[in-house]
Amino acid sequence: MFVGMALETLGIAAIIPTVAILTQPDLAEKYPVLRPALQSLGNPSQKTLVIGGMVVLVGAYFIKTLFLALLAWRQALFAFGVRTRLAQRLFTVYLRQPYTLSSAT
Repeated sequence: MFVGMALETLGIAAIIPTVAILTQPDLAEKYPVLRPALQSLGNPSQKTLVIGGMVVLVGAYFIKTLFLALLAWRQALFAFGVRTRLAQRLFTVYLRQPYTLSSAT
């Protein structure tokens, strides 16, 4: 569940850089900290940055969705397993109760 929480946080936090890539054509000038990263990518154009950013965002959301689906499946499997074992135990105890015939006169 902790990993799921971290993936949810990552998904929300990825929105702000994505909006920045979409709306600001001069990222290297506005954010000098990003200049080395952009230079290592070969100084891509705005269009390439937008496409790459969207691919990364969709990929992150896809991985997050797969993980959360697996987590929900495992939680449901556990919950239904507990419910099944409890029902079987209660039913077994009920069936093993002594039955006495009461004499009603």
